[in-house]
Amino acid sequence: MKNKPSIGLVHYTYPPIIGGVEKIVFDHAQLFAKYGYDTNIFAGEGKNDNKLINLVIVPEFRSLGITNPILREEILTQDGYPPGYHQLKDVIYEKIETFFKSVDIFFIHNILTFTFNPCLNAAFIDYINNHKEKKFVAWIHDVILDSMRKKKTFNNKSLAEMLYKPLDGVKYVGISNFLKKTLVEDIGFPSSLITIIPNGIDIPTLLNLHQQTLRIIPKYRMLDVDPLIFLPTKIMKHKNIDLCLKILFELKQRGLNPMLIITAKNFPHHKDISYLDYIDDIINKLGLIKNVIFLHNEVEEKYRDIEYKIVDDFYRLSDIVFFLSSYENFGLPLLESGITKTPILVSNLEVFKEIESENIFYADIENENSQKIAEKVVNILKSNKQISFFRKVKRAYNFDSIFQTKIIPFINEIWKK
Repeated sequence: MKNKPSIGLVHYTYPPIIGGVEKIVFDHAQLFAKYGYDTNIFAGEGKNDNKLINLVIVPEFRSLGITNPILREEILTQDGYPPGYHQLKDVIYEKIETFFKSVDIFFIHNILTFTFNPCLNAAFIDYINNHKEKKFVAWIHDVILDSMRKKKTFNNKSLAEMLYKPLDGVKYVGISNFLKKTLVEDIGFPSSLITIIPNGIDIPTLLNLHQQTLRIIPKYRMLDVDPLIFLPTKIMKHKNIDLCLKILFELKQRGLNPMLIITAKNFPHHKDISYLDYIDDIINKLGLIKNVIFLHNEVEEKYRDIEYKIVDDFYRLSDIVFFLSSYENFGLPLLESGITKTPILVSNLEVFKEIESENIFYADIENENSQKIAEKVVNILKSNKQISFFRKVKRAYNFDSIFQTKIIPFINEIWKK
């Protein structure tokens, strides 16, 4: 047996055609290729610029609503199949017998439970029945229902059976508990037949992250930490790095898994490193070595000229920004966090209130100790629904994580059987 199966992803269309399922198929394809699978896309329309992915265009896979709406209407309304149905089904079957030869596992997105092209459904069912040596997964995003969200009634009873009867030898994946409930309660699928694997998002692409950022994130599992805190400064005494570290320690004491990203460790204008030594000492004494990252140290030399772009990435990735200075004459991080919509906790300085007095979070660093400020941080993260949801999406719906923890084990299980 091969170390890894060859993968075939099947859908009516593929990007740049716009659609939710198209985007999921695209993301799946990129991940399969990234993790070393022989990756093939079979679609009626689309383009591909990833050299690790093989895109096969089969025009007959497209929706009949576009290519032959009259035939589709006849199939959906008549009590039997019109001649055009059988002709198109045979054409599709002949093509997939040729195109599908090298594929071991097929991920069939939506086709087997939808009516956009019943000829494609039927050809696929014949192929499944004729190729028991291959593995088939029906990846269900939608199922055809009537206006009452019940089984749709068709004059052709065999069409209803084709759409609603589970196929022998096919594994079924639903994208949510809600969809699984629909399939079980309204369609009659056995609950044990359906595995739930949610959709996700490609966070690096969505946020347009730099390749250096993409290298740093998995190195420290930054999407899994809670919370991810950004401190945009070099090591200078008036920035109160020591206070930030003590707050970080208090967050750990509360059972969290925090990480503090400090922009830079060096200070380029004098050689006094006494405060830097003091900071290193605090990190060691409080056991924070794995919880503090100096961003400048992680950026490769050849990318120094665009380091500000990487800094921008971490504004957008972080759950909260710290800027607890003893004094400032302005406060650029307030503006940067404002434009990236990242909450920021700042010291109670007059100049900061000049910039924004209401819509940022303040700490009285003269009268509040690290324990009290840490509690304030916890409350900020809990009380703001958008922050909480952002953190949940990073941890639970990051597609790379879903692929590693759910899709790969699922493949391994069915591949070994």
